[in-house]
Amino acid sequence: AAPISGTMRLTAAAVVLAVIGAAATSSATLGTSTNVVIILVDDLGHGGLETNNPYVKGPKVTALREEGVYLERHYVYKFCSPTRGSLLSGRYPFRLGNTRSNFIPWSRPDGLNTGFDTLPLRLKRLGYGTHHVGKWHLGFWNASSLMPTSRGFDTFFGYLAGMQDHFTQELGGMIKCGNVVDLTRNANAAHGENGTYSGELYNSEAVKIATTATEPFFLNYWMQNTHAPFEVPPEYSSLYNFPIPALNTFNGMVSVVDEAVGNLTAALKNRGVWNRTVVVYTHDNGAPLGGGGSNFPFRGGKNSNFEGGVRVPAIVAGGAVPQWRHNVTISTLFHVSDWLPTLLTAIGHPTQLTDSVSATIPYDGIQQWEAIVGTPAVATRSEIILDHCLADFTYEGTGCNHYGVKGQLVGALISGEMKLVVGPNGGEWTNYTNGTESSAFNNPGCGGSPCLFNLSNDASEHINLAEQLPTVLQTMLARFNALKSTYHPPQYNPPAEDALTCAAAAANGNFLSPWDAVTPPPPGPVPPTPPPPPPGPLGPCTGGPGDSGWEVLNGTGGGGPGFTNTPVPDLSEASVDLCRQRCCKTDKCVSVVLHVVNAGDVRCYLNPADGTVSPYARPDTLLAFVRRAQ
Repeated sequence: AAPISGTMRLTAAAVVLAVIGAAATSSATLGTSTNVVIILVDDLGHGGLETNNPYVKGPKVTALREEGVYLERHYVYKFCSPTRGSLLSGRYPFRLGNTRSNFIPWSRPDGLNTGFDTLPLRLKRLGYGTHHVGKWHLGFWNASSLMPTSRGFDTFFGYLAGMQDHFTQELGGMIKCGNVVDLTRNANAAHGENGTYSGELYNSEAVKIATTATEPFFLNYWMQNTHAPFEVPPEYSSLYNFPIPALNTFNGMVSVVDEAVGNLTAALKNRGVWNRTVVVYTHDNGAPLGGGGSNFPFRGGKNSNFEGGVRVPAIVAGGAVPQWRHNVTISTLFHVSDWLPTLLTAIGHPTQLTDSVSATIPYDGIQQWEAIVGTPAVATRSEIILDHCLADFTYEGTGCNHYGVKGQLVGALISGEMKLVVGPNGGEWTNYTNGTESSAFNNPGCGGSPCLFNLSNDASEHINLAEQLPTVLQTMLARFNALKSTYHPPQYNPPAEDALTCAAAAANGNFLSPWDAVTPPPPGPVPPTPPPPPPGPLGPCTGGPGDSGWEVLNGTGGGGPGFTNTPVPDLSEASVDLCRQRCCKTDKCVSVVLHVVNAGDVRCYLNPADGTVSPYARPDTLLAFVRRAQ
């Protein structure tokens, strides 16, 4: 679709629809009649507010900050899906399967743990109407357990995966089915509703809900902006005049965010419900470096455990915030997992948090409503576990850290003003205009040895204090290492299901949809089964070291239709023997796929005797064939 011509008026008609009364300015009496609105902006980072970045034009978000409390030490995960899962579940991201691969590719049968009692589910039990608009990115392959309407939301309008074209809502190259559209209303494909710039499309829906939803309501508005692809109507990019076009585009997307926030807050005020609403505005992670965004003065960006990747703005506003707390900044340590217990307290429903899996996967969120509204404004959190990755980064080349090294523990934690960073992390210092700071600090990414920073006087993480403060370093390392004994999700990703995903989309008018009930496409004609090969000298499929009845195709993969040869390291005879012993149990074992996970873990998969390739033999895995010599 072409950009919208003229000045884009995001949901102006919907805002005008709802003129019911003037907004009240006094603080509401909190209770279960208090509406809850969460605005989560994608990939914007610290420099996305004009109060943090003089080059950004964002007066509506500035006005929101002036009417509320600004949390300057608000922490999230370093990329998308884990932050979202933490917000809805009240758990640290490192306890979530989301951290393994960010649920990429979209055809992976994975999702947020179904044992969690999510925030919308809890609010629904209290009589709230619950509504989700925009990005989901928490799994969708199973319609009955993972879709937004299966996790506590009454209504849903948005996209299921993690990114899409802003104008067409197509997934493009992010899925192996061509240009599949990703737009769903409730649990069904939203045929005929795509083709509008997402900033307008999702804002219109959010304003409509704020205007018409029965109270009390929970509106969870997760914007697509400012996530890639970087696209915006020209009337927004033209607001800026950077010499680098990418900066004009990205900051134009920031101005779309600002206008959308203004439309939503105007709708709440015009309806007369602002005085009984609590509004939370925040970002899901830092801006990606090189994309046009800025996290200055913080180091690093998206995918990094440095402050630029995990420290983002948060604002709490609405009539539920007393007027004397307006335009107040607090330095209380706050984590995204805190929102679940904090908002339940804000509406007068503090509760001892339990659900069906809490005995194994404990809640990590801490209730901090009193710190926000100042009754009293005391710190209630002294530690944040930002990341603690145990994955070995070998299965399909993914893990819970994009800078991971095979077998290396990676993560970060904050204790008071001190911060420990363990393992490799990408991190540069960038200024507001996306230029790299000229720095003589020569600070490595903490891959060789842990880094220690004092955030009270070095929030930009220039000065590594690990050698100067060895006692502090060892104390924090001991705490970090002790986390190994706490709950972590399974380390391996389930294999992607491209065929089922594409079959479901084809059956649904080329719209992305769950595939749990989809029948796989029928296989092609099967050739006659050849007679089994004669047994080798050591008996059928039971050979040992040096068995010449087997040959290893070193350096290449091989297989049948649809399989791309993949270079692999030379394989030891011991690995071949292990594969034989695990997989080749009968004379029908013509070939096996060998997947070397590490020196002590070789996974192999039986191929049918007709020579077709196992469903595990995909181009994106580390593969080799071991076959019986004919």
